[in-house]
Amino acid sequence: MTTFEPDTAVAEHLEHEAKQRIGRHAALLIEPGQSVIFDSGTTVLEAAKAFAHRGVAATTVTNDVGIAQLLADVPGVRLVVLGGTLRPRSLTLYGEAAERFVGELHVDLALIGAHAVTGDLITETSLEIARIKRAIVRAARRTYVLVDPTKFRAPAFADVCRAGDVAGIITVRGADAKTLALWRDAGLEARLA
Repeated sequence: MTTFEPDTAVAEHLEHEAKQRIGRHAALLIEPGQSVIFDSGTTVLEAAKAFAHRGVAATTVTNDVGIAQLLADVPGVRLVVLGGTLRPRSLTLYGEAAERFVGELHVDLALIGAHAVTGDLITETSLEIARIKRAIVRAARRTYVLVDPTKFRAPAFADVCRAGDVAGIITVRGADAKTLALWRDAGLEARLA
């Protein structure tokens, strides 16, 4: 199961209310005039929806075709879409072109998803997706991992980064208490939406 990921259409319906709450909380981190990367994924999509609803002027970057479509017509939003290869059964752009592009950026904030959070380890189901997420983390001054409680489980196939590489995690009640305590003990933010 470390390499299995449900189709985007299915994933959108899993833990939908929790994802909405996480997304609304994450969107409040974005201040007017900032630059922000919205990683691909259904929880990050909820953050992008909440951000769009707020009407905050910002520069946005994404590797998600659905998020790009959502933000394309939002007043005050400057949209940058990473190039790359479209992942099958997903809206995610990845690959060398995307990694190279994001490697030249310096943004205020990144909001990323993850397939699994195990202690202080953040993982994904494929090497390619893990690589683009690592590039996003490196490009941002602050990164938050947005995950619902089902993502606190055994590691997926490929390492993205360690908790110390990000500013914090945003989740909801029901998330693994030991993991959240570990993050807090390391001086990182563990927010409950």
